[in-house]
Amino acid sequence: MYVVQAVDGRRRWISGVFRSKVAADEYLCLIPDQARGKHFVLDLAGLSYPLYVCEDGVKGFRFLTEAEVVADLKQYATEQRQKSEDWCYTNLYRIEDDWCPRLPGTDYMGVLPHYHVNNWTLDRVEQEGFESLWRR
Repeated sequence: MYVVQAVDGRRRWISGVFRSKVAADEYLCLIPDQARGKHFVLDLAGLSYPLYVCEDGVKGFRFLTEAEVVADLKQYATEQRQKSEDWCYTNLYRIEDDWCPRLPGTDYMGVLPHYHVNNWTLDRVEQEGFESLWRR
């Protein structure tokens, strides 16, 4: 699996996710010249769909399996639980198949299925299971 990631100063985003290197490289060529230098391809050997992406201000992006995400959520709930109901532990994205925005190179991550993981999210996972987050 291959991720096209962008960094522009302090901003960063996932610009595309692909099963094959060829598809990632083809997408990279579609990004306008002035923005292409901000993008690079990451090889996520060993990962498959669904891919989970955790984003926070400290660690940046982490690309995880479902088991790894569930372990993180349990750790937040037991060892790192915050009193504030508004505290966001991480933004958690789920990507089920190859994905890229309509305008190559743009930050369009907001359309991906995601949660701003807070205490409500942790409680829901504890009561209804991790898969409850992704039921449609």
